[in-house]
Amino acid sequence: MVTLMKAVLFVMVSFVSARDVPDFLKVCKRQDPDLPNCVSESIDHLRPLLVDGVAEYGIPALEPLLLHEIVVSQAGGLKIAGNNIKVHGCSNFAVTHLSIELSTIDVEVTIELPNLWIEGTYSVEGKLLLLPVVGSGPLQINLTLCKGEVKMRGNVFKDDNGVEHLSCAEMDLKISVGSGVVRLDHLLGKDDAFGVLVNSAINKHFDTFLKEIKPLLEEALSEAFKDIANKIVEPFNYAQLLLND
Repeated sequence: MVTLMKAVLFVMVSFVSARDVPDFLKVCKRQDPDLPNCVSESIDHLRPLLVDGVAEYGIPALEPLLLHEIVVSQAGGLKIAGNNIKVHGCSNFAVTHLSIELSTIDVEVTIELPNLWIEGTYSVEGKLLLLPVVGSGPLQINLTLCKGEVKMRGNVFKDDNGVEHLSCAEMDLKISVGSGVVRLDHLLGKDDAFGVLVNSAINKHFDTFLKEIKPLLEEALSEAFKDIANKIVEPFNYAQLLLND
């Protein structure tokens, strides 16, 4: 009798969950010979909703992406710290390649990010061209023609009712950037020839600057995408998200 009741409960839980699958989730079949393409289409179908998030399902907004403090120390003793950083453009990604290994739930995705615009406030101190530089003000960074290589590893776990769910256990994103421009306004409390000189010097060595901030951006984007992925898939059982037939 107990066993029968457990079986009935399992069916009821599965049934209720199935009814709750939202329309914005395009479900794929495990045996689909073109499963990667189906998943890519599902991501593309969902992407517009990520701009503002989906509060009903606890999916946070991706625009803008908020970062913690970033600190860049360039050769020569110039230190720039950024605060209240907001990254715009993360939701405007396009999936150009996707591969899936269901046996290990490993997914590799290549995405293109046409433009990432970063704003916030900065403080800077140190020396540039042997001149002391101390100041603070608005910060802007514009990155164009970005490309991301994403590696994800999924995990299947059981809830209290023994129903299997899918989660994203690991996510690693590496970014390449085509070009970029940095702008620090109000150096020394005003915009003058000295500020132009400092910005020019930083942008002249933009590759060095980018080398410092890239790991911070990669970590922040990885955590953001991982959190969103889990908010999307964890409420539904594994069989719902990838149908057996």
